[in-house]
Amino acid sequence: MFDGTSPIFKILYFFTAMAPAYSLFIFTQAKLDVLTSLGLFLITISCTIVLKIMIEKRADEGIKTPKYTVPKIEKKNGEIPSFLLGVILPSVIGGADKFIINLTIFIVLQLCLFLLMMKSSSVFPNVLLILIGLNIFEMDDGKYIFSFRKKLVDVDETIISITVLGDSNTCNTYVRKKN
Repeated sequence: MFDGTSPIFKILYFFTAMAPAYSLFIFTQAKLDVLTSLGLFLITISCTIVLKIMIEKRADEGIKTPKYTVPKIEKKNGEIPSFLLGVILPSVIGGADKFIINLTIFIVLQLCLFLLMMKSSSVFPNVLLILIGLNIFEMDDGKYIFSFRKKLVDVDETIISITVLGDSNTCNTYVRKKN
């Protein structure tokens, strides 16, 4: 998915994408006080901001493709309802009465999802990044492009400049800057 990106980037992306699952699990399984819940919320927001900064930095410093002819856009921000209902919700449901058993199942499931998603060639939606203005477009040529714009291209644009997100030839994820 993010070939050539740092392990920290991959973990931050996965953590922030799965944050709704973590929140649901914490609120349904763990009995936390308000201060602890607020602390976890602030950690999640901080990780999302750090991830956005990493993507912005890569857009400035990475290997650019200055003349990318924009093909048809297949999807914008992926299949968010399918992701939330198909990945997030089932990963939270615990069948055991004991918290430790549900926690163990949840952690094992998250590790398996992380390994599977990191070996996948597609990018899964990240609701927190979308909420702070970073959209992801799936192109019909197999590329994924993060964009800080609501629309990837203006009406009169057919060629844009994009930057590869990773340092690998097999990375199919790119970034388009705001301007």
